[in-house]
Amino acid sequence: MGWEEKAQKAKKGHRPSLKNWERDNLHSTFPQYAKVIINSNHPYRSFKIIKHRNPQTGELISDTVEKSVSLDTIRDTINSNNQGKSLGRVRYYGNDYHGTNNNYSNTNNNEIMYPIVLDAATTPPKEFHERYEAKCIPVVIRNIPYGASCSSNSLSSNVNNRGREEYDGMEEEKKECDNTPSNNQQQHQINDNNYDKSKIWPAVTKWDLQTLATDPDLSERGLKCGEDDDGYTIRIKLRYFIQYLQNNKDDSPLYIFDATFDEDRYAKRILDDYTVPEYFNEDLLGLVGERRRPPYRWFLVGPCRSGTTVHIDPLGTSAWNTLIHGVKRWVLFPPHVPKTVVKGRKLILPGEDDEAIHYFTTILPRMKRRAAASASGSGKGEYANFECYEFTQYAGETVFVPHGWWHAVLNITHTVGITQNYCSRRNFDEVWKQTRSGRKKMSCSWLRRLEERYPDLADRAKELNRKDEYVMWEDNPVEQKKWRKKKEEKERKKKARREKDKKKQEREERKGKSKASSKKEKWGEHRTTERTRKDIDDQDVAMRDVSPGDY
Repeated sequence: MGWEEKAQKAKKGHRPSLKNWERDNLHSTFPQYAKVIINSNHPYRSFKIIKHRNPQTGELISDTVEKSVSLDTIRDTINSNNQGKSLGRVRYYGNDYHGTNNNYSNTNNNEIMYPIVLDAATTPPKEFHERYEAKCIPVVIRNIPYGASCSSNSLSSNVNNRGREEYDGMEEEKKECDNTPSNNQQQHQINDNNYDKSKIWPAVTKWDLQTLATDPDLSERGLKCGEDDDGYTIRIKLRYFIQYLQNNKDDSPLYIFDATFDEDRYAKRILDDYTVPEYFNEDLLGLVGERRRPPYRWFLVGPCRSGTTVHIDPLGTSAWNTLIHGVKRWVLFPPHVPKTVVKGRKLILPGEDDEAIHYFTTILPRMKRRAAASASGSGKGEYANFECYEFTQYAGETVFVPHGWWHAVLNITHTVGITQNYCSRRNFDEVWKQTRSGRKKMSCSWLRRLEERYPDLADRAKELNRKDEYVMWEDNPVEQKKWRKKKEEKERKKKARREKDKKKQEREERKGKSKASSKKEKWGEHRTTERTRKDIDDQDVAMRDVSPGDY
C-alpha cells in the first residue's frame, strides 16, 4: 500500500462525512493569497473598535481602526536595541508604528500593537517574565533556535550564515508549494556578538522535509494526523505523510500534530533536537510526572493550507511555538472578545466548511466587516469591543501566546515546528482554577507535590480554594461518585466499541470464507477432477484437489 492509499485511509477516518476534500479548489486559488502574505512588507496588522467622545457633543462614539506595521520599522527597532535593550512596545504614530521603551499606558492616540517583537540576543528572561509574560502580552522572539542568548558572549559567524541559508531554503519551499516568487525581505538581521554556536538546535538541520523523509529514527514512525469520530488517534508513517504533503491538492490537508512521540523509543529522539527556551523553562505541571499530566508538547509537520482552527489553550496554560521551517499566518484575539464572535459560527453560510483555511480567507474578513458595521451603527452588542491582531511567523521565530488569548494558525507554506504548553508562576492562578475542576484527581496529586517543592504556591492554591469555597476531589464524596460513574460509562463505551470491532472482524472473515467457497463452486467439481483417470498412479491422485490457478 503506497502513500496515496495510506493518506486516503487516514482522511476517511478523520472526516468520514467529507466525500470530496478538493471541492472548493483551494489548491488553485490559495497561491495568490499566499503570495500576498509572503510578499507583504507589512506582516503585522491590527483591527479594532475604539471608543472616544465627540469633541462637539461629548457623545461616546465608536470607530474602526485598522493599522499595519512595516518590516523596516520592526527591523530598525530591533537593530536599535542590539546594545542591550529590547523592543518594549510598538505604538501607533500616524500611519505606521515605532518602537519605544516607555511604560505601558493606553490612550486614544497611542494604541498598542501586538505581538511585541523581541530578539533573544538582546532580551534577558527576567525582562520577558516581568514586562510581558506577567502582563499577558503576546510576543514574538526571534533567533532562539540559532543559538541567540542575551547572556552569551561567544562569537559565531556560522550562525549568521545558517540563518540566511534557512531563509534561502524557505524561498525554494515557497516556490514548490505555491508558485510564489522569491522575496528576501523577511531575512533576520543577526548580531554575531550574542550567539552561542553550542546552543544551535539540531532541528535547524535535521527537520527539513528532505532530511525527515529519510531520517532513520523518524521516517518509519506512525505520527498522529487526526482523530476519528470516537476520538481515537489516526496515525500515518512520516515518510508517507511527507509524500502526501508534497503532492496533495486537498482544500484543508491533514496535519501532523503529534503529542506522543516521546513514548516511541525511536521518535523520542525529537527531544534531543530542540531545547526548551530559557524564557519558558519553568514548568510547574511537570511535578505530577509525564504519565499523569495532560498532553502538553507537539511535533508539527503541516502542508500549506493546513492549520489549526481558533481556540484557547487548555487549563489556563500559556504556550510557545517555534517554527523551524516555513511560514505561518496567525490571528490573535484578546480574552475579552466573546467566544461567539471569535468562533464566527453565525458567519458561516450553509454548505461552507470551517477549517483553518476557510477561517482566514472567508470567515475572518466577514468578521471584520460585521465589526465595522457595528461600529458605524450603535457601537453596541457583541462586537462593541472587537479587536484582532494578524501577523506572519517566519522560520527561527518563537511565538508566545499568553493564557486566555484566542488564536488560529494557517500554514502558508509547508512547515515544521515544535510547540509546548506550560504553567509558570505568572499564570499559576488561572491554571490552578481550571485544573482543579478539569483534572480533579490530578490536581490533588499536584497540590501534594507543590507542598513538597513549592510551599508558597501550595499556600496560594489553598487560598484560592478558600476564596472560591472550592472543595478538592479527595474531600468531596459527591464528586467522587460522579467521577466513578463517569469512569464506568467510559469503560462501558470502550467495551461496546471492542465488541463492535470484533463483530465487524468476524463478519469480514465470514465474508472472505464465503467468497472463497463461491469461487470453488463456480469452477465446479468437474473442473477439479477432469484430469483424473482410472489408470493414474498414486502421485496423480494428489491432483484431485488442484486449484484453478494451478492449471
